[in-house]
Amino acid sequence: MSKEVLAAVSDMIFASKISGAASQTNINITFIKSADKLVEQANNLNPKLIILDLNNPRFDSLTAIKELKSNSVLCTIPIVGFLSHVQVELRLKAQEAGCDFTMPRSEFNSHLIEILSGEYFLKKAKR
Repeated sequence: MSKEVLAAVSDMIFASKISGAASQTNINITFIKSADKLVEQANNLNPKLIILDLNNPRFDSLTAIKELKSNSVLCTIPIVGFLSHVQVELRLKAQEAGCDFTMPRSEFNSHLIEILSGEYFLKKAKR
């Protein structure tokens, strides 16, 4: 299984937390700065996971989700989107666009190592 994860995260605090967790889980993180690079790198690296800050000011996350999920090769890559817990409407729109997991920033931060290792999703599937 790929040890690559793509992260479209512009917030330096979250980028630092993701990098730190990745080093603990032996995962390679590639940070993406634009929507076109996200699709390009997803094609090149075949990551096991894509992390999206749904509030990323550099590109429209909903459009990026739709583009990834409409691609027959990339549609199976799980997408995790995080956002403020009060953004219920954005969360619903991300889910409708195809985001596999949406969660508040606090939950994402609390379970980051489990998310990167894949254990978080296994736990969720068993419930």
